[in-house]
Amino acid sequence: MKKHDLYWLLALAVVLLLMLSPWTAPTFSAWTTNHPYLMGFAKFFVLATLGELFAIRLNRGDYAMPPYLLIRAIIWGIVGLMVVYTFSLYSGGVSALMEAGLLPQAGRFWHALITSASMNLTFAPAFMAAHRISDKVLERRAEGKTGIKAAIGAIDWTHFYSFILGKTVPLFWIPAHTMTFLLPPTYRVLVAAMLSIALGLILSLTKRTKKEKTA
Repeated sequence: MKKHDLYWLLALAVVLLLMLSPWTAPTFSAWTTNHPYLMGFAKFFVLATLGELFAIRLNRGDYAMPPYLLIRAIIWGIVGLMVVYTFSLYSGGVSALMEAGLLPQAGRFWHALITSASMNLTFAPAFMAAHRISDKVLERRAEGKTGIKAAIGAIDWTHFYSFILGKTVPLFWIPAHTMTFLLPPTYRVLVAAMLSIALGLILSLTKRTKKEKTA
């Protein structure tokens, strides 16, 4: 473990302490209830950005600031806004379908599973593609290249469809979000932000394997 790893862990611990400690948790819970979009933005702005730095650490062997870090963090914050919206939309939608008799009612786990599957099989692919494009646009701008069309063409869509959608959605996101929807609503977006760190680990390991195969 390097010195910068300790700094990263300390930053993560401070954020989690502020959110979960008995002294600050009531305030965190109240803010989440009263200002859900603001808090969703803040959680992803901080935690998902830490996850992105962690992925860089795993790939390169040390931490490095990605180009346009602040813009990337803001994009993550916007993702947090969308997560707040879609979590409520899909959870409430599944409840409405069950009440209307269009889906069977079989307990909390079934509700969480159907909510997670519905969200990850409909909304998630378009969202992931849009986020991948924004990443590629920023990467190319750092190289002095511009153009959204060119950025879209530079993306490895075969990998995106075969791995990101074909494997991480059924094997990671649907099970992970099923567990997330079993939690109290106050902590769902927080856990979703934490999952971005776990996904960073998965993606970084995949990039390493891909490099080894092409080396």
